[in-house]
Amino acid sequence: GHCVWYLAYEGSKWHLTPFFPERTAPAAAAAVAECCYVACAMPVENVVVRIQTRKASAPQLRLGASLQELRRLWQEGGLRRWWNGSLLGLATALP
Repeated sequence: GHCVWYLAYEGSKWHLTPFFPERTAPAAAAAVAECCYVACAMPVENVVVRIQTRKASAPQLRLGASLQELRRLWQEGGLRRWWNGSLLGLATALP
């Protein structure tokens, strides 16, 4: 997710500079980068939170547990469930 953010930021800054004033191009690039980060990282963050909030009495996780959680999220609500919380993520990132 962080690599995507950095690449989106630098690429956007490079391509937006001719269209925006010099001082506002980095801000516009940051907004594009945050949107890319949320698109790529939200499903991962949702899986991580689900795994970290499991009950202590739950059985130990095996290899591939993250993929199983991702599949469960998909079964529970598809794309909407994968990107649950994305608007809040964008709201905290963008001014």
